[in-house]
Amino acid sequence: LAALQSSLIAGTSFNHTRCGGREREFLAERRAPTGCCKLTLEVLENNTPAQRLYESVGFSQAQYSEAAGKAIFLWKLLPGA
Repeated sequence: LAALQSSLIAGTSFNHTRCGGREREFLAERRAPTGCCKLTLEVLENNTPAQRLYESVGFSQAQYSEAAGKAIFLWKLLPGA
């Protein structure tokens, strides 16, 4: 079992530049040699253009099973962060 955590954040100056699509393509192309089987992303709830972009290339709301319901994203800032 191995895990890789990376954060790529596109600032607001990249809005409407298709940066998210290029970022997704970059990650998808480079995942095969690592054995990675899933890409996870975070998008703001009110950023519907980004949501539509990601949905158009196969992303969907995370859901482990219909009975379990949809996943939500939580975080906790650590001291010194």
